[in-house]
Amino acid sequence: MFTFAHPQYLYLLALLPLVALLYWWARRRRIAKLKRYGKLPQVERLAPTVSPYKPALRLTVELLLLAVVIVMLARPRSGTRLAKGTVSSLEVMIAIDVSNSMNAPVSGTAHDVSRLSRAKLLTEKLINHLKNERVGLLVFAGDADIIMPLTTDAQGAKMYLNDISCDMVATQGTAIGDAIDLANESLGIDSLAQRSIIIITDAENHEDNAVEAAARAAQAGTQINVVGVGSEKGTQIPDKQGEPMTDEEGRVITTALDEAMAQQIATAGKGTYVNADDNDALEDLSQTLDKLANGSNALVTYTQHGEQFPWLAWIALALLVAHTLLLLRKNKWLGKINFFTRENKS
Repeated sequence: MFTFAHPQYLYLLALLPLVALLYWWARRRRIAKLKRYGKLPQVERLAPTVSPYKPALRLTVELLLLAVVIVMLARPRSGTRLAKGTVSSLEVMIAIDVSNSMNAPVSGTAHDVSRLSRAKLLTEKLINHLKNERVGLLVFAGDADIIMPLTTDAQGAKMYLNDISCDMVATQGTAIGDAIDLANESLGIDSLAQRSIIIITDAENHEDNAVEAAARAAQAGTQINVVGVGSEKGTQIPDKQGEPMTDEEGRVITTALDEAMAQQIATAGKGTYVNADDNDALEDLSQTLDKLANGSNALVTYTQHGEQFPWLAWIALALLVAHTLLLLRKNKWLGKINFFTRENKS
């Protein structure tokens, strides 16, 4: 019994009679134009090499080729069999720090890119690595907010990524613990899926106990990985006008990556800490996620259909070759053969 994976393409077969009708109309118009120059048999003798039947034969080949290609697009299948295989499942929630300190340059150089820009670039590369996994985005400062729930749409995730800024969360601060709790709640409950939270931050935590939150998430089965962004040397935070930010007493505010805190969070969350400035940061983080995903392999049984399009492809190739070799002029070697009279020998 034949079935089709994409039966909607079969509607294109309706084009075949339309093409034939257009050919008939064009043929009628050509004959009408030829008749203007005289009787048709006399006009046709002016072009003795033009075959009267090959245009119709070429059209037949073209229609057959079009029909075969359309059926191929519909993916005909015949017969089924049960197959077994393994699947891996991974859910990743990426939490990006958008506190004001993320506007600071990644190094002590004032003209360097901001920490947030580096975080977004690293996130984009990470999403490209997670092509077939479910990924979500979360931003946090004094509060945390999910801007994209879990999805397999990698391109959509990158579109959301472009809109992230330090103005997205009204409450300033760095509540990493709240971000971990919210991210863990947003992850799915699929028992086959491994779960990971990736926190990209300068780790200047002022609001809560992030280490305890990471330990709770790890106990619930969620791995916490941390990416540190910035320099351990203090640097100034520019405001919207590019001037150094100051506190209520007029003193210039400086910020520095708290690498020790970031490592503690990752350790409590049974994950990995990497520094965004490290050339191997993305590779190390990807290896950690791949190892986690491989631990969720499960044996599944699925139905496999017998694909029938290969033999249609051979037919299409034969028709294409025939169409190429089928010229509109008469075959000279056929003209030398007399099919209806015998030579009169005297």
